Amino acid sequence: MNKLRNRREFSSLWRNSDGVSMVEFAIVAPAFFLLLLGFFEVGYAAYRHSTVSHAVAEAARYGAVRGAASNSPIGANNLEVWALNNALLTGTGATATASFSPDNLPGSTVQVSVTYAHTPMIGTLFGVLNVNMTAASEMTITR
Repeated sequence: MNKLRNRREFSSLWRNSDGVSMVEFAIVAPAFFLLLLGFFEVGYAAYRHSTVSHAVAEAARYGAVRGAASNSPIGANNLEVWALNNALLTGTGATATASFSPDNLPGSTVQVSVTYAHTPMIGTLFGVLNVNMTAASEMTITR
């Protein structure tokens, strides 16, 4: 009689579905949140790369219209600072290089490049995990 009672209790526990959704959530939630964090990481990295690329292109354009023949010529050092300010990368360890080939007279070229070490949010959890982003642009000086 006692064995029969234990079997009935066990079979009623087996059919009981209380708390199943909580267990399913505990299994699925870590994978879901990791995937969601991954989407944010990729989106933010794409945004930062787009910002750096746009700043480099604008810096090259700025240097191309401010050559030696313009009213207010710009030097390579000022162009580097302008590129970092335009990309909102001052104080982040980003480096910019600008050069004129052969000089800053009309017909010459201006080259600007920026290198930025992007640290993803997940990189702070697992130690330093930098992704180097580099963008470069070259234009012909018009003035």
